[in-house]
Amino acid sequence: MKKISSLITVCLLPASSLQGQTDVLLHSEDFETGGTNFTPGNANITFALASDPDPSGTQGTVGSADLGGGLARWGSVRSIPLLVPFPPGVEAGTSTFTATMRVHYPTGTTSVPGDRTGFILRWNGVNNQNSNLYVTSDEIPLDTWSEISLSEVIPAVDANGNAVTSVSIVLSFDDGGNDAADGLAVYVDDFRITATTSADDPNLLPTSAINFGNVDQNGGPHTRDINLTNSGLSNDLIIDSAELSGTNLNLFSIPDLPFPLVIPPGESQVLRVSHDPETELGPLSAVLTLVTNDQSSPNMVTLINSESVVPFEGVELVMNGDFETGNLDGWRDNARFDFTDTITRRGIGAGVFNFQGGNQWGDVRQSSTAAPGEETGSIAITPEMHGRPFQYSAWYYRPSVGGPGEDDTISGIFRLNSVNGPGTLSTPQVRIGDMPTDTWVRVSLDGVIPATEADGITPLRQITAIWSFRDLNADLPGGELMFLDDVSFRVNLPSLVPTTDLVISNLVIDRTTDDVSFNFPATIGTEYTIERSVTLLPDGEPGGWLAISDVVADETMESFTDPAAAAASPLFFYRVRAVE
Repeated sequence: MKKISSLITVCLLPASSLQGQTDVLLHSEDFETGGTNFTPGNANITFALASDPDPSGTQGTVGSADLGGGLARWGSVRSIPLLVPFPPGVEAGTSTFTATMRVHYPTGTTSVPGDRTGFILRWNGVNNQNSNLYVTSDEIPLDTWSEISLSEVIPAVDANGNAVTSVSIVLSFDDGGNDAADGLAVYVDDFRITATTSADDPNLLPTSAINFGNVDQNGGPHTRDINLTNSGLSNDLIIDSAELSGTNLNLFSIPDLPFPLVIPPGESQVLRVSHDPETELGPLSAVLTLVTNDQSSPNMVTLINSESVVPFEGVELVMNGDFETGNLDGWRDNARFDFTDTITRRGIGAGVFNFQGGNQWGDVRQSSTAAPGEETGSIAITPEMHGRPFQYSAWYYRPSVGGPGEDDTISGIFRLNSVNGPGTLSTPQVRIGDMPTDTWVRVSLDGVIPATEADGITPLRQITAIWSFRDLNADLPGGELMFLDDVSFRVNLPSLVPTTDLVISNLVIDRTTDDVSFNFPATIGTEYTIERSVTLLPDGEPGGWLAISDVVADETMESFTDPAAAAASPLFFYRVRAVE
C-alpha cells in the first residue's frame, strides 16, 4: 500500500492489460439521491446520511457510520442490486477494474488504531478470494477527505471455479476490538467502480472449467451448462464447431447443434454437457474445444473432469424419496408441495414446491414420525446407527420460466432430536442464481451420525429432515416453482445388508386365485422377512409396513407366494429384508 498525501492507491495491473480498452461504469454511489444504490447490510453499525463535515461542503450529502453498541465486529453497507452484472465487453480474466471511495475521519472519531474502513468486492457474490482495500484513521489525515483506490485484473473464475460474471460490493467497517464507543466513527462518499472492456468484437467470454465433482459409478447422466456469451459490441460471434477430445471423451457428450452457431452481440447460447461414468472409476476427463471467429480466441478450450466413486451403500431412511408411488406417500401435504409427473429426473414422478408470496421461509417434510409422540417429519435413528457414515442427496430443478429469484436459496436441514439449534446438520445454502436452468442439480452432504444431540448427553433418537426454500427478501409474488426428486438419506449399516443384492423379480398375479408371487435372490441359510404395505408408511402407521412371513433360504433364488392378496387391495408394495 502506497500513501501519497491524501491518496491511497493499490495497483496490480500488467501494463499490456490496458491497451486498446475503454472504461465502463459498473456501479456508483454519491448519496446525493438518498443512497438508493446501497442498503445497510447488517445491524452491527448505524449507517445514516449526513451533510459534508468539511466547511467547504463540496461533497454534499455523504454516508456516516457509528460503530458503537458492541453487537459484533463487522458492519457493512451492500450494493443494490446485491449482484451487479457485468455489461457487454467486460471480460473476466482480461478486463481490469478500478474501485475508488472517499473516506473522512473527523476529530473526535470513535475509531481507534486498528479499526478499519474500506470496501470488499465479492466476485459472483462468493465470500472467498475477495478483492478488498482498507484504511485506518492513523494512515490518513483527520478532517480531510482522502481517496482510496484499488485496481486489479478481474479474476477469471470465482472461488467455486465458475466464470466471473458479476460482483457484490460491500462498504465495510471493521471495529477490530469490538469495543467502539457510541458516536460518529467515519464518513464515506463517492464509491465508484469501473472496468475496462475488451477490444475484441466479436468476443467469446472465457468459460469456466467444468468440474462434475464426485459422481457415483453408473450414476449418470449428470449435466452442466456452459454459457457461450458474445460480449462484443457490434459483430456476431460465430461458433463453427464444438468438439470433445481427451482420455474419457466417450463418457461425456454435448448435444447435436446446428453449426455454425450465430450469437449476436450481448447475447448468449447455452451449451449443455452430459456425463455418465458408466462402469469407470477414478478421475475422468475430457476437453471441449470451440472453434470461433473471435480473433484472440479462435480455439477456446475448456477442461472437463469428474471423480467416479463407488456408490455409497446403506439403508435408505427417506420414504418414497423418488416419488415412484405416483403420489406424495410419505410426504407432508401442506398445500405448497405437490406430486408432478411433468418434470422428473427419472421414473414417473417428482415433487414440486410452490413459493408463497410475502413469506421468506418455506419447507417440505416427511409425514412419518420416528416414534409415538415425536415430531412429525422425523427419521428414526437407532443405536446401531450411532457413529455410522451417512450420505444425503437430493436433486433440484430450476425452471427458466416461473422459477424463484436469483438471490433465493435452497438447502437441506437435519435437526438432531428435532432441536433447532447447535448441532444441526445442513447443506450449504445454494443460491438459486448459481444453478443452471432447466436441468437437474444435485445437492449432497456426507457425515457421521452423532451418538447424542448437541448437549453431548441426550442419545440421538431421531433427525427431523427439512427441505428448506428461502425467498430471501420475501419479494416473490407467489407461485414460483422448484422441483425435487431422488431424495435420499442413507446410513451405512453393513450388518443389515445381505451378501446378495435383494431385487424382487418375476412378480406375477394369478387372476384366478388372486395369489401374488415373486422371486428374490438369497444366501442359503439366511432368514428373510417378507413385508408389504399400501402406503409405504412405517410399521404401525395406517397402511404401513407389515411383516407377513419369515423365510429361511434353501435356494439361491427363493420364491414366495402371498395367497389371495390381490383380492384384499388394488395396490400393494412388497419388500424383502435379511434378518440379522
